[in-house]
Amino acid sequence: MALRKISGKELPAVTAVTDRFSLVDFSATWCGPCKMLHPVLEQVSGEMPDWDFYEIDIDQNQSEAAQYGIRGVPTLIVFKGGKEIDRLVGFRDKPSLLTQLQAIAFSAP
Repeated sequence: MALRKISGKELPAVTAVTDRFSLVDFSATWCGPCKMLHPVLEQVSGEMPDWDFYEIDIDQNQSEAAQYGIRGVPTLIVFKGGKEIDRLVGFRDKPSLLTQLQAIAFSAP
């Protein structure tokens, strides 16, 4: 699945799927590390078909960014069943991100 851009208002509905992991990338168009992370997320999403990948622009969704305590970008939040189960802040290369997401999936309830 490709990285899908959503609005903050869509976030509760798209992350509520109970049997799937959802990774939400909180990013900004002016953020250099966010621009570097985007192609990594596109590649990783193709290798993790059991996960859903979303992107939210913090400048267009400021209230949701505040609600989720986003203090820096990029911030990746992993949800399962509508609940946050992990959070990663900053750029990750593809091997590091894959390893971290697989570890999260392995240890999640």
